[in-house]
Amino acid sequence: MAVVANESIRGIALAGYSVDTHEMDGVAVSAYNRVRGLQRGLAIGIYNSAYELHGVQIGVLNRAKNNKAPFKILPLLNVHL
Repeated sequence: MAVVANESIRGIALAGYSVDTHEMDGVAVSAYNRVRGLQRGLAIGIYNSAYELHGVQIGVLNRAKNNKAPFKILPLLNVHL
């Protein structure tokens, strides 16, 4: 099961496999969370990816493209406030 939004997700998105959107404002919980733009809030999953993170990612591997090296890809926790 997946949650896919062409523009944005506001609120809570729960999925077994993936959450995929351009912008997220809220909480996403799935195995793979992909935000191809601005993520505000919390992502919990095995792999979390955001182009621009303004929040928290919790997972096995977390990527925030707007963080400076070496903090772009981190295990367990990634934060950009």
